Amino acid sequence: MMTSTLLLLLAAGCTGADPKQQEDTASEADPCAAGPDPALTIGFPLTGEFTPIEDGAVVGLEAAPQGGFGVSVSAQTTGLASAPDGVLIDALVETFLDGELSASFLAEEVSLYCQGDGTSLFWGVVVGFDSSEYNSANLTDLDGKIADLRVVATDSEGNSAEGELSVELNVTR
Repeated sequence: MMTSTLLLLLAAGCTGADPKQQEDTASEADPCAAGPDPALTIGFPLTGEFTPIEDGAVVGLEAAPQGGFGVSVSAQTTGLASAPDGVLIDALVETFLDGELSASFLAEEVSLYCQGDGTSLFWGVVVGFDSSEYNSANLTDLDGKIADLRVVATDSEGNSAEGELSVELNVTR
């Protein structure tokens, strides 16, 4: 009888895991794994810390790898599958002028790097303008215009995160 009571007491004491141990296990979850509610913030392609571009910021233009000119950006994401040494994603970049689509380009196989804090980064993407309409001969026509930039990143698991903002173009600096 005493043995049965002792076993019953021991079993009652072991019904749940230690709450502290559960917290530690949750905090050790893979920060590079895809998660709920993916998000994307558009930023400047600077080295070091990620710097978001503020809505309404004045930005310059650079030559785009897809041809023409555009705004060079980086992006910080959450909720997309990534890795410390990078995984390949697709980044759709679109530019709107006066509410109308100016250009759309799918940058395939962009490396997304996990930062270990739950965020991931990619850079080297240019949100361009229609190169048949805006070229080196008339690029100054964009000076002072407001452009809406849209970036949509899609990971290998099909998760997507999107960011949008409006910027003022400065071509003369």
